Amino acid sequence: MEDTERLVAALGMVSPEWREAFRAVPRAAFLTRFFRPVAGGYAAIAAGDPGFASMVYRDSVLPTEIDDDDSLWDYAREHGPVDGVPTSSSSQPSLMGMMLDALGARPGHRVLEIGTGTGWNAALLCHRLGSAAVTTIDIDAALVARAREALAALGFTPAVDVADGANGYPPNAPYDRILATCAVATIPHAWVTQATVGGRILASIYGHLGAGTMPLLEVTAPGVAEGHVLATGSYFMPLRAQRLPDLLPRSSSPGVTRPTQVYLDSAAPWSALAELRLPGVAATNSGYDQWLLHSDGSWAHSDGDRVTQGGPRRLWDILESAHADWSAHGRPPRTAIHIRVDQTGQHTWLA
Repeated sequence: MEDTERLVAALGMVSPEWREAFRAVPRAAFLTRFFRPVAGGYAAIAAGDPGFASMVYRDSVLPTEIDDDDSLWDYAREHGPVDGVPTSSSSQPSLMGMMLDALGARPGHRVLEIGTGTGWNAALLCHRLGSAAVTTIDIDAALVARAREALAALGFTPAVDVADGANGYPPNAPYDRILATCAVATIPHAWVTQATVGGRILASIYGHLGAGTMPLLEVTAPGVAEGHVLATGSYFMPLRAQRLPDLLPRSSSPGVTRPTQVYLDSAAPWSALAELRLPGVAATNSGYDQWLLHSDGSWAHSDGDRVTQGGPRRLWDILESAHADWSAHGRPPRTAIHIRVDQTGQHTWLA
């Protein structure tokens, strides 16, 4: 089986129209350089290296930037593996296919993609919808320049620009579909105002609770969008404007201790509800030793059967409330979680 067909086979139940796009638009054209995890950090890989095609056409994430520093690939190529945190990547193809299917974009729709990355996802959209229907933005100028070049080499000419995705992209609004290939702490209201009534918004919620929540919203009125969480979890690089630090300082404010019967379990469906209700909260989880921390000084620490909380908000109370709601509704799957975004903010409930 040739490389492209191996990748298409990994797409699973993706619709024939998008499977054809994956066949027609080669991933390798947008991944001439990337990183591979190795002992000691990340090694720089280039087209022509041994095993290059096997890595590119595998159904896996491939980091393309470390620590927001575009020069680190060149450094690693010359000096060997570098340490750091991936800040841009080529997403897992099967997840991309599922998201394109769920988005429901079809010829005649105008699409805004937030998070250009390599440009491959924009190319898939251009192949299906036509370049004139696609706008793609990224905050990283170096990534945008390479993506624009790769798109043009295949004859695709979407609108490609350097912009902060938190603001959407007003110059080409309105859009029938908005797709974020980066994660956000909350859905920006700017996206809702730039979408047509009846349009869809698909994004990934980023939080340290680890639930990987992906809501699909429909704009029901100007400035109002409602929808539900998809069954599939997702883990994208966070939008830079909404990143959480790996670990916030633990507050020295006094706390109050009480018993608890709830512990954070990122694999449980209710944790997606908790993640939506705790935007901006960082979490550490080492067995039953668990912390919740927020930049407003709120904190909670649980050792399994007791929790101590301090600061202006009781974060563990919010966590327990999400678990109680989920239990009261019969412990449903995450698809029962509904979301509404309007001018007052983001709201969640269980159907």
